[in-house]
Amino acid sequence: QLPDDVKDANQLLKNSKSLMEFQGKMGKILSRTKLPTAVSFTDLDDAFDKYLALLSQGEREKYFEFPWKNVDDMVIISPGEVITLVTATGGMGKSSFAIQSVLHNAMRLGKSVGYYTAEMDAVRELVPMVTAQLTHSDRNHLHTDDVLQAQKMVSGADFYFGYDPDAQSWERVKEVLDIAVRRLALDIL
Repeated sequence: QLPDDVKDANQLLKNSKSLMEFQGKMGKILSRTKLPTAVSFTDLDDAFDKYLALLSQGEREKYFEFPWKNVDDMVIISPGEVITLVTATGGMGKSSFAIQSVLHNAMRLGKSVGYYTAEMDAVRELVPMVTAQLTHSDRNHLHTDDVLQAQKMVSGADFYFGYDPDAQSWERVKEVLDIAVRRLALDIL
C-alpha cells in the first residue's frame, strides 16, 4: 500500500530525491505486501508518520486518565488496550486502584464505564469502597451522611458495575461482558 499522500508509483518517483531513495521506498512497500494479512505488525517509520499526523490534528483526546498525575504522566492507555493488575495475595489494593481509576474516568471525563468483578458484590463491597474513596472516610465506619454524599458525587456519572456469581467459566464471563458493551455503549470496560 502506498502512503496516503501518494497516488501511484509515478508520483512516488517524482517525489523522491533520487532513484536510490525511490527504490528503497518501493522495496519497503513491496516487502510489506508479501506479509500475510493476519500478521499484526506495523513498520516503525509508518507508526511515526501516523503519530505525527495525530499531533498535527491538535492535542490527542484523553481516552483514559488516572486520577494520580504521576501515574497518568507515565502511562498512556489507548482504545483497545488492556490494563492487568497482578499481586500475589489479596488485600493489596487491586480493586481499589481499578475502581478509583475507572470511576475517575466516568466522573471527570464523562466516559461510559463498566467495571466487572467475579468476586465483589455491588451493595456490600463496592458502595462502601466508593463511598470511602470519595468522602475520604474509613470504609469500616461509614455513616448515612457519607453514603449520601458519595451518592450525590457520582450522580450523573455513567458507571456500571457487573457481578455474576454464577459465571463459572471464561466463556460465560465473556458473554456477559459482550452483552454489557453492546447494551450500555461502554467506552471503558
